[in-house]
Amino acid sequence: MKNVLIIEDELIAARRLEKMLHNLRSDYQILATADSVQSAVEWLKSNPAPDLIFMDIQLADGLSFEIFRKVEVQTPVIFVTAYDDYALRAFKFNSVDYLLKPIEQEAVNAAITKFEQNFGNRDLFTSELAKELLMQKPVYLTRFLVSKGDKWIPVLTSDIAWLISEDKHVFIVTNSGNKYHIPQSLEQLEEQLDPSAFFRSGRKFILSKSCIRNVESGFNGKLHVNVEPKPEDDVTVSREKSNEFRNWLIS
Repeated sequence: MKNVLIIEDELIAARRLEKMLHNLRSDYQILATADSVQSAVEWLKSNPAPDLIFMDIQLADGLSFEIFRKVEVQTPVIFVTAYDDYALRAFKFNSVDYLLKPIEQEAVNAAITKFEQNFGNRDLFTSELAKELLMQKPVYLTRFLVSKGDKWIPVLTSDIAWLISEDKHVFIVTNSGNKYHIPQSLEQLEEQLDPSAFFRSGRKFILSKSCIRNVESGFNGKLHVNVEPKPEDDVTVSREKSNEFRNWLIS
């Protein structure tokens, strides 16, 4: 008997996965389903470790990678996500496999088989998985689909000047000054946007290179960044990130 924990914030997706597991492995018991980082951490702290975890990456209260920072997890993990740009990062966290939504039963079966056949030899498994993942090139978002009234509008990332977090909401501001609300957090967007084109300048802003007009030195090593379109708040880069920011600008 193998004990399984599912970490998934979409109820339909969780139920679908449960049905697949039931069909594929009658000796796999689903112990619980957690729908957030917080609930997963609380369950893992309060219960014996399961044999296997199926884990969505984007949860309602953040990326599931936060779970590994809050509680020790030795259990093998099969990651499930709608995005393929987390693969290299997922490898650091007990990753058996990395399935893209919408997942199919054949893919789940292959991942479980990989777990059963290979995870006993951890060194061999991680070596082969590292080779497989390192051959993949990161894939970043190239466009967003935003709503305005009763319309949906595609916004290319090349048209974005900056992104801002305001009152627990995140907005895109384009080079032409249009502003659109998007559901992702800045932390999620950091993972999804090309780091050669976008930089997290501080708590509130992610900047594109195209929006930067000039940079001024401030007190105690802080940088003041003048961008266009101009936001209501000052855009600054801390002394600790100033060298990284300069290197990014010239790369």
